[in-house]
Amino acid sequence: MDIAKAKKSLTTLESWQMVLNVQELFNKVVKRVLILCTVCLLLCLATLQEAKALVQTPQNSIVSNSILIAFQVSEDTVSAVHKFEQAVRAIDPDGTLFVDISPAEYINGMVLITVANDWYYQPYQIRKQAAQSLWNSWAAIYSPENPDKARVKILDLKGNRIGGSSTLGGSLVDVDK
Repeated sequence: MDIAKAKKSLTTLESWQMVLNVQELFNKVVKRVLILCTVCLLLCLATLQEAKALVQTPQNSIVSNSILIAFQVSEDTVSAVHKFEQAVRAIDPDGTLFVDISPAEYINGMVLITVANDWYYQPYQIRKQAAQSLWNSWAAIYSPENPDKARVKILDLKGNRIGGSSTLGGSLVDVDK
């Protein structure tokens, strides 16, 4: 009888061990899912303000002739935009390609670059390299110690986004094909 009880106890122990293994596996899965959800939530919260500003930059807030009207950006950004505009005007003094340069209303470190229709006549690779060069110049002026803080947003004459920095980092520059 002791052998029968021992076999029954062993069977019961094995079944509990299987239950505990399943529960342990379930706990590991739940922990990983919770960690993944937390990381995703933190990433979303970190980029929410930037993404909102990228999408909601008012089309009528573009500045002409370096006159700033009711912008909510720091004086450092305004000063840096002015320096950047002077550098761009040295390359394009008549404004035939780069029509306007202004700070973004809600994000310090973002500059809006309005381009003329001639922008579209350039091959994709030339436009992409030009956008990357614009970002490099802007980053060197605005935040040389942390270049990814500097962002560019390239707009057409109607204020549509046609290129610029990613919400993940200023150095990730793209242009529409």
